[in-house]
Amino acid sequence: MDMIERACRALCRYNGVAPDTEVGGVPLWQSYRTEVLALVAALRKGDELPSGLCIEMKRKPVPEPERQLA
Repeated sequence: MDMIERACRALCRYNGVAPDTEVGGVPLWQSYRTEVLALVAALRKGDELPSGLCIEMKRKPVPEPERQLA
């Protein structure tokens, strides 16, 4: 599992969905690739983040059928 996949899976879990749930034959974690790649590209631009920077992430609502049942 590469860094991009780990980050995608982490976003799935953060949003309350099971990463390996398939939608249309594709694991749900793959739907987060665009966001993760954009973040990695932004971080690679050489800009330094201020020390102690705290970013608040807001949870996106997840449609009921995609919610992981506990």
